[in-house]
Amino acid sequence: MFFCMYYLLENVIILNCKEDLRRVYSLLQMGHRLEKCLITTMGGISFLDCVKECLRTTGCLSVNYFQPALFCEVNFESKDTVFQLYLAKTGWFYSEQNAWERISPLLYRSD
Repeated sequence: MFFCMYYLLENVIILNCKEDLRRVYSLLQMGHRLEKCLITTMGGISFLDCVKECLRTTGCLSVNYFQPALFCEVNFESKDTVFQLYLAKTGWFYSEQNAWERISPLLYRSD
């Protein structure tokens, strides 16, 4: 019985989470930033906290994240609607909310 439960945990739950994270990271656009579309900015937070902030913010469609300074920007637009403002920027990461919709419910948990 223990072996069956362990197998279920490892092969179903953990592998599904890894697949979800791989998909999300593959949609993360390194070296890009959407400019002039800010709802709010925050410093000293992780990328995951930046994503959570976007999910909690009405009107948020995407985020910019500057890894070296742990700096988050929550955007009211996506690159599809204002592509001319989607620019190559070293150190920045860009990600859209529609990339997170089907990932683990842990993102939606409030701390």
